[in-house]
Amino acid sequence: MGFHRGGISETILTTVNPDGSFNAAPMGVHRVGHEALELRPFKSSSTFRNLLNNPNACINVTDNPGLFFVTAFKGKTVEGLLEPVFDNEMRLVSSFAHIFVDASRNSDISEIRACFTCRVKDIKSSAMMPRSFSRGRAEAIESIIHATRIEVFSKEGRLEEVERLIKRFAECKDVVERVSAPESVETRVVGELEKMIANWRGKA
Repeated sequence: MGFHRGGISETILTTVNPDGSFNAAPMGVHRVGHEALELRPFKSSSTFRNLLNNPNACINVTDNPGLFFVTAFKGKTVEGLLEPVFDNEMRLVSSFAHIFVDASRNSDISEIRACFTCRVKDIKSSAMMPRSFSRGRAEAIESIIHATRIEVFSKEGRLEEVERLIKRFAECKDVVERVSAPESVETRVVGELEKMIANWRGKA
């Protein structure tokens, strides 16, 4: 599924909220050693708090930028994008595959980030047809990752880093606009992100 040793794969992680509902958020998954997977959430996130309370989680494998957008920016809407749908096993039902993990082992990386080492309990994969690689979809997901950092850094007044990330976002947007259809999910996502970034920038 593309989890190469020493690499980071972008996924959507489902964790359990204190009230028993599910929370989904984009999460880079690090593969270390032969079988270990690591999650490295920010300590300010719901993901971090949920994993401390309940180490059971589901790594959802998908390349759908719409899913990454609605789980990264909860409450924001883009025409044609639906809210994430879970089954009773905490899977995002439209994902390609699901890796169920126990993230009981945790440690600190820094003052602001933690590391959870995961034991894989089960893997379930839906039937898939082969699909070609899309630079537009990949760059749309990359732009979402940049945007989540732009939002945080803008609030913290880290303006040099904000400007650097805005330039990287612009490069991603340029690729999407060149290779993706005008009405595609990825084109709509980067268009909405551009408006959100302008708003954050104005408040910084």
